[in-house]
Amino acid sequence: MLRDRMKRATLYLTRTRWHGLPLGADNAMVQGNRSGADGLDLEGLDVWLATLSRRQSIRVLLSAASVPLACTPWTVSIASATALRRQAAQLWEAQLGSGHGHEIRLHWPRHGMPLVSVAWPPGVRMRVASQLQGRSISVMTSSVFAAVATDPPPPSGRILLLAGEDDGYCALHLQDGEPVGIERLPLQGSGLDAIPVWMRRKRLDYPDPAAIRWIAATDAAARSMCEVLT
Repeated sequence: MLRDRMKRATLYLTRTRWHGLPLGADNAMVQGNRSGADGLDLEGLDVWLATLSRRQSIRVLLSAASVPLACTPWTVSIASATALRRQAAQLWEAQLGSGHGHEIRLHWPRHGMPLVSVAWPPGVRMRVASQLQGRSISVMTSSVFAAVATDPPPPSGRILLLAGEDDGYCALHLQDGEPVGIERLPLQGSGLDAIPVWMRRKRLDYPDPAAIRWIAATDAAARSMCEVLT
């Protein structure tokens, strides 16, 4: 998994809101709405930027509900990084259509592990960067992977990590610390997608209570994703 513990400014985007996370105890989180035809006008972002150095690079994290996520099994034909990239490109073309233009970020697996990847629409990085008043984007990825990097799971065994964000739920299946599957659920799901029903099914797959862990939740008594990422 990605291991990056450097303290950097973090801009966290959900479907309808942006969150400028504080760099230290003396700073407060700044939030605002996303608007515009593409939802990428970050209203009031200048208030947060005023708390940062002009040379501060910014980590942009996208909520699991706001970007496509995919997982494909390992195949014996994959023998190189080029082959991995090709497989991911084919997967996203099948899912999004040819000429989709999405940027793709791969989680590089160990040999034999499934390939997990994240994609975001064309122009997202450029639109966000254009509002940062000259500051650079150091990395752009999913909030769930960033959260796992701040609090690594046990290095062995099967683990189900759950994250509740203000626009949806995400479940990351791990085997020996590596992602092998990913699922997303709406906040107000019904039927099999209702969280209580879904959780009952997952407890059959993960009978050990210690194998299921929430890394972030919307419950007031739990740590929010913003708190985890700060």
